[in-house]
Amino acid sequence: MKKLKKNCFTKMKLVKQLNNFFIMHNSLQEQQNKLKESQKRFSILFDSSPDSIAIIKDGKYINCNKKTLEIFGAKSIEEFISNAMPSYSSKLDDNELFDYNQSENSELFSVESIKDFISNAIEDGDYRFEWTHKRLDNDKTFDAEVILSSIYLDNEEHIYAVVRDITERKELEKQILENQEQMTFVSQYANLGFWNFNPQLLDLNVNNTFLNMLGYSFKDSVKKNNENKMFKPLINGFRFLTELIYPDDLENMYNAINEHLYNKTELYKSEYRVRKNDGSWLWVMSIGRISKYDSNGKPIKFNGVNIDIQEAKEAQEKIAQNKLFVDSLLNSQEQIVITTNGEKLISCNKAFF
Repeated sequence: MKKLKKNCFTKMKLVKQLNNFFIMHNSLQEQQNKLKESQKRFSILFDSSPDSIAIIKDGKYINCNKKTLEIFGAKSIEEFISNAMPSYSSKLDDNELFDYNQSENSELFSVESIKDFISNAIEDGDYRFEWTHKRLDNDKTFDAEVILSSIYLDNEEHIYAVVRDITERKELEKQILENQEQMTFVSQYANLGFWNFNPQLLDLNVNNTFLNMLGYSFKDSVKKNNENKMFKPLINGFRFLTELIYPDDLENMYNAINEHLYNKTELYKSEYRVRKNDGSWLWVMSIGRISKYDSNGKPIKFNGVNIDIQEAKEAQEKIAQNKLFVDSLLNSQEQIVITTNGEKLISCNKAFF
């Protein structure tokens, strides 16, 4: 009887062990299936990515996707990974330095910098920078944004490098900078005070000439840390301007703005007097137009320019005064006024008759 119980206990223990084995086997199989599925998804994303992706190990390329071959001009993965990393940099060797973006905040890099970038990616998990790359097929260069990330593949640390061609973006930035420089030159010497504001927020951003025209300092008028911007946000926003406008002109200015906001006019246009910092009044012509709307159709950007028309207004005033004087003479009943060209009578007033 004891022997029978012992055999039953042994069988039950064996069944339990087999059951645990199958549970562990199924769990392991499930994990392997998940790993394979994850690797499959990674492979699909890797190959179909619109960005260039390359895998780096021990400072060398070991794999890449199709987009990498396209932007670097390589015929195959084998050709791409057979070249050392410096081969893809613009005229760069161990002793050579170059300015990668020639901008105000640019830095000088060497091949040693590449090693530093990889070290940073390993230490911090990822690292982003800009670089000038070179194609293999024609040696043409292109600007790129590079993101290095540290990942583990087959339990070994690798660098996952994403490269985006930003040549068009750099060209656009260059054009914008050139346009800003031209705009600054024109506004400064033509005395044009450019401005923009959001009608929903009633902020006000102005260029240097806008403030110089009125004699107000940047320190007292502009929000901090914005001195180097082309359009500087004013501390009091749109109220800065409305508090300076001659009271009798304020209503006409508001009416002109509202008519444009409600699509009654294609262009905002208004003439008004503005109080300068020295207390004198300056006549300006303000012209503008809405340039941007939000998803609900509300205007969120209003661009314009203020033009100094003080001299024109003074000339108009003199002309009006001269005309009034001449009209008074021509209508005089006591003084005779005539005009001639030296030979013939051109005009005369009533007293002549």
